Amino acid sequence: PDTLASMSSYGLLLCQLGRFEEAVHVHLKVWESRKLALGELHPSTMDSMSRYALSLAEAGENVNSGLKPWAEDLCLKTLELEELEDALEVHPNTLTCMSNYGACLYLLGRPEEAAAVQLKTLELQRTTLGELHPNTLLSMSNYGLTLERLGLTKEATEILAKVWQMRRMSLGESHPKTLKAFEDLKSLRSGCLVS
Repeated sequence: PDTLASMSSYGLLLCQLGRFEEAVHVHLKVWESRKLALGELHPSTMDSMSRYALSLAEAGENVNSGLKPWAEDLCLKTLELEELEDALEVHPNTLTCMSNYGACLYLLGRPEEAAAVQLKTLELQRTTLGELHPNTLLSMSNYGLTLERLGLTKEATEILAKVWQMRRMSLGESHPKTLKAFEDLKSLRSGCLVS
């Protein structure tokens, strides 16, 4: 399990470095290994499936647009499996899958649909995880960026300002996530937001 967790983290790092095709291969290997070891409905397997789908969407956005339909189908399947498994309660893995599905929709150029999924995810995370939870703040940030893409600059600015304030409170002024939140806000206010 630790090896697969490390591989999954490595896949996320590859995405951050813009090495999307490599990330796709790493996430696929983790997903397939977890399916074999744990079964398709295990939370770790579904998390891996969701990360694989998101890396496909990122690769589709940046490298090979032919990957986009695969990414959406896989994100949706992950979400359906999670909802089936967690029909009676909202599980953190379900929220992660919902968040990843919203990110996939955003990367696929469907910001209206992304915003709806992101808002639903955000509301559930606030209730389940709390306002200052890192996943809640990430969802708030993603939602704000999506609103900006939809031309709702005032609403986006309010949300990104709140994310920045909350990250300052919870992580401190110089934390990388606080600095990223500040950069997003500053870029939005100057009209140069790059998402």
